[in-house]
Amino acid sequence: MPSTSALRGPLINESLPINVAGAVDITLTIDQIRYRTLILTGAITAAINLTFPVASPDDYGKEWTIKNETTGLFALGVKQPGGVALPLPQGNRIPVIFTSGGFKDANTSVASARVGSRYIREQFQYEPLAVARLGAG
Repeated sequence: MPSTSALRGPLINESLPINVAGAVDITLTIDQIRYRTLILTGAITAAINLTFPVASPDDYGKEWTIKNETTGLFALGVKQPGGVALPLPQGNRIPVIFTSGGFKDANTSVASARVGSRYIREQFQYEPLAVARLGAG
């Protein structure tokens, strides 16, 4: 079955500054979300959202770090198309994870976001334990 992921291949382990100044929601491009760390800058003049073009189950478990270096007295959030925004407080560096419920703060949602996901199978190496049979005796 072909992948429906918006992202093909691993994320780039570099930072990308993005100017989000103004009062308009921003939709990121596939090329922008390939970077593992996004640094948001600029003076925002109204509450805005940063929309990632991911919505596929194949993208669940992907993580980004977003640093909100914006100025202005307005809220900034991150979301997927049609989703609910996760607030990104100014001056904070927040690891976010994409889940079936949208974006979550990876610091507070790691256990619930990853349990039962294919992330565990892909990220952790494990070997079955050998179990010795104990006889009566």
